[in-house]
Amino acid sequence: MKNSEDKLIGLEIVRFTAAFAILIWHYQHFAYFKDKPVDFFLELQPFFSNLSYLYMYGNYGVQIFWCVSGFIFFWKYKDLIAEKRISGREFFLLRFSRLYPLHFITLLIVASLQILYFKINGVFFVYQFNDFYHFFLQIFFISDWGFGSGFSFNGVIWSISIEVLIYLIFFISLKYIVKSRSLKTHFLIIILSLVIFYTENIQNILNYSLVVDCLCLFYAGGIAAIFYKRFKHNKNIIILSLIFFSVIPFMINLFDIYKMERWLTVFLLFYTPLGLFLFAHIKIKDTRIKNFLKILGNLTYSSYLIHIPLQLIIVLILSNQNIKIPIYNAYFLIFYLISILLLSRITFCYFEKPIQDKIRKIFLS
Repeated sequence: MKNSEDKLIGLEIVRFTAAFAILIWHYQHFAYFKDKPVDFFLELQPFFSNLSYLYMYGNYGVQIFWCVSGFIFFWKYKDLIAEKRISGREFFLLRFSRLYPLHFITLLIVASLQILYFKINGVFFVYQFNDFYHFFLQIFFISDWGFGSGFSFNGVIWSISIEVLIYLIFFISLKYIVKSRSLKTHFLIIILSLVIFYTENIQNILNYSLVVDCLCLFYAGGIAAIFYKRFKHNKNIIILSLIFFSVIPFMINLFDIYKMERWLTVFLLFYTPLGLFLFAHIKIKDTRIKNFLKILGNLTYSSYLIHIPLQLIIVLILSNQNIKIPIYNAYFLIFYLISILLLSRITFCYFEKPIQDKIRKIFLS
């Protein structure tokens, strides 16, 4: 499997970039009181001229994550599931061991910190629905299946909660509905999702579009993986894809596509899979660079779950010392980012990976 993983080293670049975008987007939390920023000036944030797109659109890193997940899952599990070479128990234990331990520990940490923050300020930090009911939903990874009132505790887990539901759809569709090498049904799933995405009456009935967004992007990434497997050695397809990838941004400006409703999500639905198809072709021979990129890729999940509790800790410490949060200070942003990356590396090496391996050894050996 090692060689196969090396062929997808380019996806580690995409994963880390998406994670970094989210860290920058959530930097504004330092200006929050309750669930809104107070006296906050977007353009005054550090290095705004260089990071402006991340400050304004970094939240879309989540959609990129969904698409990357779809690519990896189809690349790694599609044939295994369709041909019944992996059981449902094994598939979901692999996902449980990867996702749940860090989710559980960060949930407990954030719950404790939120209680402390509430005692001091009379409100919670950013995410306000921190009661027993929402804690129960988070424990079972169902916080954002439509049962909750809003974001709660370690609120960023909403995207993982939705993705877990898509894993279930992915597994069932491959095992019981879709043939291993069939593209038709995967395209139909995306088309049906887009119909729901743009049909107001259906949206009102569902009252929930994020699941549909995730389904579209996950399967779009999956189709990119299928195309990669089939055309990874076809130079004409690669060159044509590269041309489209380069031209599309100019076309969006030329035809004012950015003025369309929800254009950015639809753009990501088509542009991200195209990018993944191209990035999957990246091959790096230098072992040191390759290992470094793998390290960055491994930091994505831990940095995603750790940055909210870290923000809470920083805010509580500065508040205790009566120090105003220096949100517009460049050194503070650098400190915030380095702290997250270092803590994420420590967490991955000494908690996330060891407990993942232990769970798999006990239940899958």
